[in-house]
Amino acid sequence: MITVGNNIITEFTEKKSVFIGQTFWVTTEDEAECAIASVRNSNPDATHVCYAYILRTGSLQRFSDDGEPSGTAGMPILHVISSKKLCDTLITVTRYFGGILLGAGGLVRAYSRSASDAVEKAGIADIVPYTEFEMEYGYELHSQMERALTQAGAEITDREFTEKVRIGAVINSADYERFCGGIKSVWHKNVEIRDKKTIERRQKR
Repeated sequence: MITVGNNIITEFTEKKSVFIGQTFWVTTEDEAECAIASVRNSNPDATHVCYAYILRTGSLQRFSDDGEPSGTAGMPILHVISSKKLCDTLITVTRYFGGILLGAGGLVRAYSRSASDAVEKAGIADIVPYTEFEMEYGYELHSQMERALTQAGAEITDREFTEKVRIGAVINSADYERFCGGIKSVWHKNVEIRDKKTIERRQKR
């Protein structure tokens, strides 16, 4: 499964109309709608804020022409997302009208270009499962544990120093069992590992 690599902004002008493309990684309809509302709030004087998104959840697809002639804005944006086989992806294209009509064909080309430019700039990322977990151990093992985490490619997200050291971390789920096995084989019961939950992250290609 792939999505856009970054949330970015692009801009170009066509016959005095300004088209601003933006990409978002979204996983729910609420996230998509909040992102669209944020774009509208950031562009209160825009003539149109058109968009499309595709979500894995419920195989959901939504698009909007936002006042442009039917089929000239939202559908071309949606086509860019689907043709790239992206999921959990929202693209908005904000238009500031420049006073010159583009015609239906011109609008389709402009919205398609804006969405394509945005995807090209954002790049592509794989949607990868990661495991959040905690480790607890004595102070005498701290330097060794941090080194082991770094070597395994884990990211430390939290540190707590009380009677023992507690580390919060996240690691690619494909590496989690191997990491745990290596720790337990060397330090046995001296290190306690508690997995918490699986999350998803973008891993840019």
